[in-house]
Amino acid sequence: LLATHANRVKEVIMANFSAQEVRWRALGNLFVAEAYYRLKQYKEASHYYAQSMQEPSLELQSRFYQAWSKYHEGEYPEAVRLCRLIIENSQANIKMREDAHFLMASSYFNARSIEESVSAFQSYRRRYPQGIHLAESYINEGWGHKQLGRPKATVEVWKALVSKMPKDPAAQQAQYLIGQLYFSAGEYPLAAKATQDYLARWPNSAKASDVLWLLAQTFYNSREDAKAISAYKTFLGLYS
Repeated sequence: LLATHANRVKEVIMANFSAQEVRWRALGNLFVAEAYYRLKQYKEASHYYAQSMQEPSLELQSRFYQAWSKYHEGEYPEAVRLCRLIIENSQANIKMREDAHFLMASSYFNARSIEESVSAFQSYRRRYPQGIHLAESYINEGWGHKQLGRPKATVEVWKALVSKMPKDPAAQQAQYLIGQLYFSAGEYPLAAKATQDYLARWPNSAKASDVLWLLAQTFYNSREDAKAISAYKTFLGLYS
């Protein structure tokens, strides 16, 4: 229905303005593209974004939106290409360039180009130290290191997030992931410290029950039975 209305808007524009008026044609295509994007019909959206690029005044905006559309299509190399064009365009405002940089890094990640992704997340933070995607860049870079078999680097990145942005919700996620990483590696003393640090920082968080359970499991697996019993009892008393 939304796309149908957008097509009608386009038809009205075409009926009232000369077909030679490229700007109006491009604007109509942009409306249709936006409607398809909202409907999550990304392939169709990408097609109309490409059509709207024929108008110079809409080219940059349309390319930016098409990059997101290509990302959702799973066309990650094309999303990267479009993002690079935006990043290198001096006419793009800083917000658009920042978003394009983060999208480029995310596209690399989803394309399994992990080294490129890690590098792009790092360069994002260097270029935009107050960026709106800062916390997420730390989380995603950490996942990249993990996939590359670099657990030490993973922990360092996530610890940096906790240290630099403790009030951001992503810091809680990072601290929990550190505990899980140590637990999975069988490094139970470090897992216990990570989970205890979490509970000391955020005792009333929504994730606290999961962290307390992880702590109890950590003590159990390391055969610290008295501590395991205490942690399990605390869990049962609070969450049963």
